[in-house]
Amino acid sequence: MVTPTEEEKKVIERIEKDVCSFFSVNLQSIINQDRTSQVSMARGYIFYILHKDYGLSISKIANTYFRTPRAVFWHINKIKYFLKQRMYKEIYHSICKE
Repeated sequence: MVTPTEEEKKVIERIEKDVCSFFSVNLQSIINQDRTSQVSMARGYIFYILHKDYGLSISKIANTYFRTPRAVFWHINKIKYFLKQRMYKEIYHSICKE
């Protein structure tokens, strides 16, 4: 099983804190199977930022959040598609500034 290093765990915790704060959701709902739109969007941003900005592998993200690599890949692509729209780009930049 591929697991994150200690340094990667610190990055994960910081990103989780920033995204959960922005979307007003708790971390447990991100990890659980909660499918509300707010939680799903927050989960997608966490996966996208960890993969695209910090280079974490899809396998590491999947193992950290108890998801399949396919599910993580799906979330990343969903956010990638949404970022073509200005509103979602602004959300991304707001999260990354924090």
